[in-house]
Amino acid sequence: MSYQRFLKPAFYPSYIPFYVSRGNAISSLVSLHAGTLNTGSSIYELFDARPLSRVSFDTGGSGTDLLIRFDFGSLVNPVFNFVAILNHNFNTAGVAQIQVRHHTSAFTSVSDGTAVTLTTKIGAVSGSNYATDGDTLSVFTEVSDKRYWAIVIPNDSLGFAADVEIGQILLGRYHIASAGPDVQSIRRSLLHDGVETEQSIGGHSFARAAYIAPQGGTSKTQAQPFHGQETEQIVRAGGRRRIKYRQHFMLDTEVVKSDIATATRSDSFEENVQQMTCGELHPLIWVPDSSSATPGDYMFARLSVGDKDQVAFNVLSYDLTVTEVW
Repeated sequence: MSYQRFLKPAFYPSYIPFYVSRGNAISSLVSLHAGTLNTGSSIYELFDARPLSRVSFDTGGSGTDLLIRFDFGSLVNPVFNFVAILNHNFNTAGVAQIQVRHHTSAFTSVSDGTAVTLTTKIGAVSGSNYATDGDTLSVFTEVSDKRYWAIVIPNDSLGFAADVEIGQILLGRYHIASAGPDVQSIRRSLLHDGVETEQSIGGHSFARAAYIAPQGGTSKTQAQPFHGQETEQIVRAGGRRRIKYRQHFMLDTEVVKSDIATATRSDSFEENVQQMTCGELHPLIWVPDSSSATPGDYMFARLSVGDKDQVAFNVLSYDLTVTEVW
């Protein structure tokens, strides 16, 4: 699908920011076991909701694969079925297709555990390498109740061609709405909220811009997620997209959990999306059509959900606002 046309919207929230916001130290959740960071970079910045601030790994000319480990300890272990890497330079750096692995004990090697089978939705892979720099989103068969996880970033057969750089990593469980929205409720906006106008005493109009687009540098290989890293900055789409719509006549079993006092997992919108983002605290990836393979349909955004109105017996309707962030 193109033109950000709607079918069934999909939501891709990340687990790591959720766990940190609930009081868990990120240092106990995430570590870099294999590989070295360049000065000024921190592994924790991969999960700070700032995709334009890249983390740089010292890999230029190296044949050492990168191993990022996750340990969920005694926490209620999450369910995973997607991974997203935003604002990367995988093509430039000569990165082979990433791996997502889980294990029964802490990872000590890139070959430990079991690798899931990734299906790439965004970020074409040509042979064993990424065809472009930018963003990649891959899904896999749902895996639950695994404490130890890892993301392996391997080099191609010639070794890394440059330092690997990554803006953001999201690892979590996606949620697809069971139906599309009320089509007459859809409102699209392109905001230039960094622009301010004033009028002088004589009636002249003046304007100034704090920003008209995120500052991603002049490089073609760095930009706001899903805005075209391979496009020259001067013609790259700017502004901030905002989409409002209403999910109408949704069964309450799809929206809310049957009993919030239990630890039993559900497939409800509230548990899979609203709880994970903590309202508007954490951004997520959103797309109006879950089957879309068009990068520009996707948004790195914050989600606002309105009141859930009872419109029939066991049936709810509610408004959503998706606003792009960087």
